[in-house]
Amino acid sequence: MPLTFVRFRLFATSRSEMGISMTLELRNELCAEAEAGDAEAAYQMAEYYYGRQEFAKAYAWYVKTAQCENPNPVVYFNLGYACQNGEGTEVDLIAAFDYYEKAAEEHLPQALYNLAYFYQNGLVVKQDFAKAAEYSRQAARELEQLVSRLHEAEVREEKLRQKYQAFLDSLEKISSDWKEIAQENARLREQLAETRVTKSVWKMRAAEWEREKTRLEAENRSMAELLLKAQHELKAQYEIEKHKA
Repeated sequence: MPLTFVRFRLFATSRSEMGISMTLELRNELCAEAEAGDAEAAYQMAEYYYGRQEFAKAYAWYVKTAQCENPNPVVYFNLGYACQNGEGTEVDLIAAFDYYEKAAEEHLPQALYNLAYFYQNGLVVKQDFAKAAEYSRQAARELEQLVSRLHEAEVREEKLRQKYQAFLDSLEKISSDWKEIAQENARLREQLAETRVTKSVWKMRAAEWEREKTRLEAENRSMAELLLKAQHELKAQYEIEKHKA
């Protein structure tokens, strides 16, 4: 079955989705970071201009990204795609093939598939149906693994969401208990104010109230500390699970 090269681009970043709405302040910030050698910032700028269909600027930023240390490997596929299709640069199938090979080294399924297309059609390489088939199989395997990882990430995210909801429920319960304690404190104060007893009895009850107040305040502080600790732990766990995804 004849192959066609991949015409879609994956892994668009969240900032690129801002498109023309990206603020001048953010663009200046990204440019400064990119000029300092930040590969991610350079890639974000490339994606921004690609989203605006300013392909020449996008291509220039992709090239700059590739020159940075530890660039996003998707940049090699995007460069290959640009060279293959003349987006922002002249059509150069040799350069496209080289970029796809770099992207394939990072196991990008769309790059592997395009290499299969090159070998099947004998573009800048000797036609080789066996290699085309192998690259196509590799692309299918990598895509399957990618889908599997995305599914696992979704499962982890759902579990984390459930834990967070349970935390919110417990927080609501603690808040409710805290409110009851505050109401009890108010009731005790009202009772104390309304009680008319002898001076000795007044002092005795006042002392009892102060002890009760101290105890309740200590409980309040303890619950607040536990709540804050639980919140920090959950947030930290959420960030860990999020990075794993």
